[in-house]
Amino acid sequence: GHSLSSEPRTTATKGRKSSSELVRVKLIECGDYKQEFARLWNLSSALKEAREKKEALEGKLHSLNQVEAESLSRLNVLEEIRKRVGARKKMMESLSDLLQGAADKASADDSSKERRS
Repeated sequence: GHSLSSEPRTTATKGRKSSSELVRVKLIECGDYKQEFARLWNLSSALKEAREKKEALEGKLHSLNQVEAESLSRLNVLEEIRKRVGARKKMMESLSDLLQGAADKASADDSSKERRS
């Protein structure tokens, strides 16, 4: 019978915590919250840093894309100039050939006139 009467007291003690145990539990929970807060703060700082790096890289990439676009534009202009110079050179060669042919014909005509005279 004695063990039966002590059992409910043990159960009641297990169910209720003493004030010193409650203080300890609250301190542990508070410590957990502080740790969790510190962890989240660190994650937040790391995320902010990563975003700043990403923005910096995006800025650099944008600048590089602009430089590349300007370079391509310059290359296109140079290619157009090269084509025009090539076309002008062909025209000058054709004109030179035409003039040379006319000069040869004129000198041939002159020499045939001299032979006739």
